[in-house]
Amino acid sequence: MKKVFVSSTGAQSGQSLAAWCIAEIYNSRGFRIGFFKPFITRPILQNGQVIDKDALLMKRYFNLTEELNILSPIISEGIPGDEVVREEQLSRIEQCYEMVKKDKDVLIIMGAEKIFYDPESPYLPDGILVNKFDAPVVLVDRFQNESMSMYSILAIDSFLKDKVKIVFLNQIPLEDMETVYNKLIPFFQKRGTPLLFLIPKDRILSSLTVKDIVDLIQGEVLTGESRLKNLVESTSISSTHLKGSLYLFRQIYNKIILLGLETEDLNSPLLSPKVTGIILTGGRRPAPVIVNTCGDVGVPLVISPFDTFVTMEKIQKQQVHIKENDVYKLKRFIQLLGGETAIQKIINEI
Repeated sequence: MKKVFVSSTGAQSGQSLAAWCIAEIYNSRGFRIGFFKPFITRPILQNGQVIDKDALLMKRYFNLTEELNILSPIISEGIPGDEVVREEQLSRIEQCYEMVKKDKDVLIIMGAEKIFYDPESPYLPDGILVNKFDAPVVLVDRFQNESMSMYSILAIDSFLKDKVKIVFLNQIPLEDMETVYNKLIPFFQKRGTPLLFLIPKDRILSSLTVKDIVDLIQGEVLTGESRLKNLVESTSISSTHLKGSLYLFRQIYNKIILLGLETEDLNSPLLSPKVTGIILTGGRRPAPVIVNTCGDVGVPLVISPFDTFVTMEKIQKQQVHIKENDVYKLKRFIQLLGGETAIQKIINEI
């Protein structure tokens, strides 16, 4: 059985999407996929049970048979400095590991949010688990600058004794891509390992859907239910975006315009943002002509029970976390890696 450990240098790096990507690469080639995330780091409550969002995604998408408390078993409470607690955690991890690897060809093991040792972290360091499972590492680094990324990669690779085989350097601003390519790619090519992939900051990967926002604000959809998969990359209270039939909305003040790509435009990410939804705030229902106008042009119209300020605040504070329905993000991530050529390199390396 092949094992792959997916780790990260910090929060919001794209680790979850990277783990999904690696799993799908092998799944698409007929391998039986398993998933294991020892610690619950993205908790949600389901049927009175604390579960992990990543484990839920993988279970649903890959139809895994194991229970969620086996796929991600440890709810860490406090700092695991106590040797007794640590041994209990390792014992439970080993027990669940034996169950999740059964009858699998490839097991994706996902670490906590950052691989660096943190004395304040409630999780066992990823380095302990990497060595325990003796697994090659795919490292995800959220780009900040060339020097910091180079230092992080080299330090982690040295600490893990050359177990880092692949690095996804993620969310690189487009204006920095050429500089990063010219500086880092030759350096790591000369060194030999790890294999480095540069992934630019991307509007599709960072977007929410209209459905995400409806759920977030506890909104009511008046029209456009079939267009709730439209993407939202920004919001506006300005009426300058309202053209054609939507000009009517310039007369309404308590509104938020959602801007992004429509589902049919996902293969054309260079297109300018469109109006992909309109939110009316304050809980007041609009006149029928307003609802009918949105229905005629196919733009979702949503009522928020909150005022404009609170609604905007909820949207802007929301962190994007992938779900099993976000297959378009999975496909986009693989595309940004380099498609089939990149897939073959990844398989050959790990």
